[in-house]
Amino acid sequence: ADIRKLEQILAESESETSSMKLLELDQTFHVALSDIARNPLLSDLIRIVGDWAGASRRLGFQGGKRKEASLHGHWQIVDALRAGQPALAENAMREHISGIQELIAPKADHSPGNN
Repeated sequence: ADIRKLEQILAESESETSSMKLLELDQTFHVALSDIARNPLLSDLIRIVGDWAGASRRLGFQGGKRKEASLHGHWQIVDALRAGQPALAENAMREHISGIQELIAPKADHSPGNN
């Protein structure tokens, strides 16, 4: 039932065009995912960080590239959970966070010849 809830959130997100609704669904996904862990501290932290970072997430959630990357990462996490592979789910979460971070704040290329 928990994984089914995540799948429903993602299915709704795929067809959603409103950036504000997408942001709401994204936050709902993160809260539902943290609730699956049955760790009240983690769930509270996700809710607090979601509220605190709301403004920056609104700015960063614009554009189809962000939506595509976010959904791709979320589906990888759900697929790993459905397969009963917690280590794969953890890796998918790390990759998702890194990928979204790179979209929001790309690292500068400081290699020779790139100023």
